[in-house]
Amino acid sequence: MGQYLRFLFITGISKFSQLSIFSELNNLKNISMHDDFSALCGITEQELLTDLKPDIERMAKANNGTYEEACAHLKRQYDGYHFSKNCADIYNPFSLFNAFDAKEYKNFWFSTGTPTFLIDILQRTDFDVQSLDGLTATDEQFDAPTDHIVDPIPVLYQSGYLTIKGYDPAFRLYRLAYPNGEVRYGFTESLLPALNKHIIW
Repeated sequence: MGQYLRFLFITGISKFSQLSIFSELNNLKNISMHDDFSALCGITEQELLTDLKPDIERMAKANNGTYEEACAHLKRQYDGYHFSKNCADIYNPFSLFNAFDAKEYKNFWFSTGTPTFLIDILQRTDFDVQSLDGLTATDEQFDAPTDHIVDPIPVLYQSGYLTIKGYDPAFRLYRLAYPNGEVRYGFTESLLPALNKHIIW
């Protein structure tokens, strides 16, 4: 079937694992953490301020605020994702567009559900879920397919609970933290209670 395909784009929250030299999918190029593609699946600040200015103005009016106040609130709540070493700030499009639709700065992202495989991994480790800001990770940690992952850090990153906040080229370490206020709030209000429900005391 490969002869009929010119371009194929596969997306998900984890690395595609069913690859072998005998598979037609053995020539996939992983662009997940390339600077050139890091803004592909989100809204940059420039796009927000240029293309979505009328939505921001309506948001400000609905909340009795100024345009500048609306921009600052949207940034705190939905911005802050980085998917490569030199990525511009990326807004979560799902939450941003839901906020514009509702004209409220609510927490929308966690309504999509909590990944059960993340809860399973957190249960199997002694990972301290209370100290997510300032964690570090290597390229190798990000590269493991989901079915081989025993470290919760890359899964927390892949599921959007953590994002890249800096990179140390000398030690080849990524600094990870919560991307924004929505995720920080949702982690404590949604993920931790879901995790506690699965713990047998």
